[in-house]
Amino acid sequence: MTYFKRYKAHFIVVLAFLLFTYLYFPILFNGFFTHVETNDGRLVAALLSWDIHKILTDPFHIFQANFFYPNKNTLVYTEHFIGTSLLGLPVWLITGGNPAATFNFVMIFGYISNAYFTFLLIRELIHKNSIAFLGAFINGYCSYRLFSVAHLQDVIIFYIPLCLLFFYKYLDNKKIKYLAGIGFCLFFQSLSSWYHMIFIFLMLSLFVVFYYQVDKRINNKDFIRIISVYVIIFILIVPFAIPYLKHNAEVNAAYSMSDVIPSDFGGYFIPSPFTAANYFFRNYLGIFKTKWDENFNFIGYTVLLLASLGFMEISQDEYNKTRFRLNQQRFVFLFVGIIFFILSLGPFFFINDQQTHVKLPYYFIFRFLPPIRFLRTISRYGTVVFLMMSILASYGFSTYLTNIKDALYRNILFLFSFLLIMIEYTPILRFERFSDMEKTPEVYNKIKSDSTIKALVELPIDVGPFTTTKYLYYAGIHFKPIMNGYSGYEPPSYAGYRTLLKYPINEMTASFLSKLGITDILCNPEYKEPVDTNLLRLTIDKDGYRLYKIRRKSLPSMYVENMRQQEPTVQLTDTSLSITRQSEGAVFYPASEYVTIGYISPEKLNQWSSMTYTSNKGLDYLYIQFRTYTPQDTLQIECSRKDLHGKDSLLKIYTFVNYNEFNEKYTSLPLFKAEKIKFRLYSTFYIDRTFIRNLSFIKQ
Repeated sequence: MTYFKRYKAHFIVVLAFLLFTYLYFPILFNGFFTHVETNDGRLVAALLSWDIHKILTDPFHIFQANFFYPNKNTLVYTEHFIGTSLLGLPVWLITGGNPAATFNFVMIFGYISNAYFTFLLIRELIHKNSIAFLGAFINGYCSYRLFSVAHLQDVIIFYIPLCLLFFYKYLDNKKIKYLAGIGFCLFFQSLSSWYHMIFIFLMLSLFVVFYYQVDKRINNKDFIRIISVYVIIFILIVPFAIPYLKHNAEVNAAYSMSDVIPSDFGGYFIPSPFTAANYFFRNYLGIFKTKWDENFNFIGYTVLLLASLGFMEISQDEYNKTRFRLNQQRFVFLFVGIIFFILSLGPFFFINDQQTHVKLPYYFIFRFLPPIRFLRTISRYGTVVFLMMSILASYGFSTYLTNIKDALYRNILFLFSFLLIMIEYTPILRFERFSDMEKTPEVYNKIKSDSTIKALVELPIDVGPFTTTKYLYYAGIHFKPIMNGYSGYEPPSYAGYRTLLKYPINEMTASFLSKLGITDILCNPEYKEPVDTNLLRLTIDKDGYRLYKIRRKSLPSMYVENMRQQEPTVQLTDTSLSITRQSEGAVFYPASEYVTIGYISPEKLNQWSSMTYTSNKGLDYLYIQFRTYTPQDTLQIECSRKDLHGKDSLLKIYTFVNYNEFNEKYTSLPLFKAEKIKFRLYSTFYIDRTFIRNLSFIKQ
């Protein structure tokens, strides 16, 4: 009983935050075992499930995720969530590997923990439970948090206020255990999100500099200790960062300046959509904005008002006159908040959906600090803005209450302020973007238990990203490698695979998949293309799902040139088949950062250009994607082989003119055992509009 009395406030606060999480997201509780956020949520659920599975079975290969097969180390295409998955590991084990339950538990835990540790931080600073509770609600359930239900990396951020709590405790008594606590937060926040690794290190560094240079509460010894913690944590993080660094070096996986998603200045000061305040602004004041992606960062007018009082103190002099004075120690929160606010605005100043030509500090950071370019959604710098505003608002509220002696008035003012903040943040409509994943189709359990299935592709593959997340969710149950994938980045080859598999499986695609290591093809109920049973053998047909095994015994040898890849030539050959290419005037335009496809096209207008392929064996079929743009533009394909006298003997000529739009599908052409294939291209208006995009040679 004594223990309960001592920690009664903590129990009440945690229960209150549990209640708020339920009120805002009841589906996380009611659909705990069955429902997952439809968009990125299903991807994140699959990633958590994969991480836990590999931690328990094969931790040294955790980055070899089972999507985007046959690419290697595909976990680097997104946040790895390794640190976050540790939070969900007990639930994953108890529920038998249920991705939905794991995801929902971590989401609930994240919301409550972020608010609770903010409460502890503000209570450490102000020593008042009610005010700390108000500040914790601001940081825990502001507009930005309420619209982050799909982005788990924006919810598991409780290490940030906890780190600041340890920092202030260290300032008070200089105990090493609090330095260890700081290191713990730095490490696990880094393992939860690379974005928030940047934020927590930058935030803490700004506080260290302030208390070392301005406030002088950090001496040289303290400074060296903190730097030592940084070094230790960086060393511990390196093994998790190396796969990303290698990936970046190999494919230049960095965003361009035009790709980044900044905050909008108006987004901080115009109420978020679906709120009562936004309705008022839009319909009565005519003030609105339309681009809300990653811009749900409305601070709130009540919070702004309270925060404006946060760096002031009110007192009575000997004549009972009210005096205001600035509290310089609180300026650190304003200073850090402004820094993160400016960074969140990105390289150019946006105001209410409109980009201006005004360059902001992030423009120069982006140009001269290339490692930072992996951050795309830089509006997430707002994470620290809200924490700083919650602290300043708490100070401001405390300042305002100083001269109110009557307890009843204080309570009324507290409730009134709290209700105003809730009204400004809370959406009118519930978040209903959840999918019921309760009934796992039986085919996925069969895939999990069938040891002959080494890797598969789900069709249709050329679908929207939030249909692909359904495939990935079930991949988080069977754990077999799949060709499908979705993330912030895509492998350069993936666009080519999507195009290749948009049309019915033929000899070329079956052989191509088999040589990549794909053993099975799963056709979803939505897939309506015909299936050639000479190439594929049906093994399961249930609930509209059809699982086919690729027949390996009759698969031909092949050579594929896929211009959608950054590396232009992909040779899927056996040792008996060798093909070489020689350019005779044609130009290869490779895929680049700005152009996602490549092609072979004429070098000059009104002049034939050609490419010649020579094989050591007679070829049977050509599969080709190409385009001829005008009635005069021509693709000519000459097939020949050596005769008895060693001279080239023409076997067949194919000529395509007059708007042949075959660039989105493969055309099959017999080659009659030709050993030399010459492609001749002729263009009259544009050299880049008559081209060959992809081709494949087949040897039966």
